[in-house]
Amino acid sequence: KGATQSDAQRVLCHIQVHNRVIGAASLVNYAPGLVEIDGERILNTANLHPTEPIKGATGTPADFPWSWAFLQGHFPRQEEKPLDHFLSWLQRAYRSIRDCTPLMGQAVFLCGPKNNGKTLICLHIIKPLLGNRIANPIEHMNGETTFNSELFRSALWAVNDDTAPGTEAARRRMNAKLKGFVVNPSHKCHGKFEKPVTIIWQGRIFITLNDDAASVGMLPEVDANTRDKMMFFASQPYAGVFPSQVELEAI
Repeated sequence: KGATQSDAQRVLCHIQVHNRVIGAASLVNYAPGLVEIDGERILNTANLHPTEPIKGATGTPADFPWSWAFLQGHFPRQEEKPLDHFLSWLQRAYRSIRDCTPLMGQAVFLCGPKNNGKTLICLHIIKPLLGNRIANPIEHMNGETTFNSELFRSALWAVNDDTAPGTEAARRRMNAKLKGFVVNPSHKCHGKFEKPVTIIWQGRIFITLNDDAASVGMLPEVDANTRDKMMFFASQPYAGVFPSQVELEAI
């Protein structure tokens, strides 16, 4: 009584003065809430739910026999041990999301015959570990849209040869964008009708393609500019018979 402001107005004024943020965005490598990046405060709206480790698990293939047998047969048993490299890449990516710790990682190309489980790896192994959300960045990489906030809500960006660019110029543009997303953690996040916000995104890019001549043509050259930014894996035909869809979902 007799004051110039109500209690509610004083609270609102305090929030506006002391809790101002430059914007809200999904920061998949940080805990939800207020995040300070380069001296500016952003409200982190990320809500990923990476699969948690099973309590009491032994950590041996006995805990996941079908998946382990599938992965063993998917990657060739070469001296370079490609499966070990793939699992190391996946473990680093998982820790980055689960532990809210920004960790950089390469873009992965997985090439192999049709119907051998490449998409299964992407959707049923990598996607749950990285928060159960996936996005396709092709339209943004091709310059078809400047709005990209939906992409940054996911820690996993997936591309397959069905949606890959069809011309050589478009492929070069996509590969240049790929290198940029791998090397640079800072990106401009722009939602429709929203103010652009500079954020940190260190998710992973996973590209699957068949081993026919047309699909393999989208592979970038391995040179000094790509060697530390991209990983290339060959995969083999599946030797067994895949379980039914219902059984596979349960596994």
